[in-house]
Amino acid sequence: HMTNFMNRPDVKKALHVEETPIESWPDYELGFDYTSEFDACVNIDLQEGGGAVSMIDFYREVVPKLSNVWIYNGDADPAVSYEGTRIAIARVGFPQIDGGGYRPWFFNQTASPPEILTERGPLFGPNLLSVPMGAQFGGEVVNYENNLTFLTVHGSGHMVPQFRPQAALHMLKKFLKNEPLSPLWPSNATLK
Repeated sequence: HMTNFMNRPDVKKALHVEETPIESWPDYELGFDYTSEFDACVNIDLQEGGGAVSMIDFYREVVPKLSNVWIYNGDADPAVSYEGTRIAIARVGFPQIDGGGYRPWFFNQTASPPEILTERGPLFGPNLLSVPMGAQFGGEVVNYENNLTFLTVHGSGHMVPQFRPQAALHMLKKFLKNEPLSPLWPSNATLK
């Protein structure tokens, strides 16, 4: 079902892939030659001959060089636990910004067009509806120094845009506009 969606002319145009060297994409027959260059989010002492560089080390080096980094997980992901990612991000060692502790974020769930509802596969957007539902809980977000953000997407499995397309679109728009996903809590100084 995802291949049919990805090959629709309007989707290919939106993704700027109208002209590709292959007729159907994503083309699983091409295969992927993937070589892991990083260990998962572990903290191996490389001086001890621990192996590949940890993603934690990678984040420590790369995040301060970027203007905005969001790392996210579906909170129902059976493959990559959001709790493991949360712990790994905390191990990066950047302090939470004042007022940036765990807090909810929301999105506006609009009505989905009938053609999307009839064409979609059973695992695409299981919460898409023909009626608007208004503000919906999107997940939780926490902000760290160096413009690092960790967030969860409520009710989503591993492929967030597949399971929660409206929440994913809201996230993407906020990210591209460099807007916060949720306002900060009152600062510690305000609470004194």
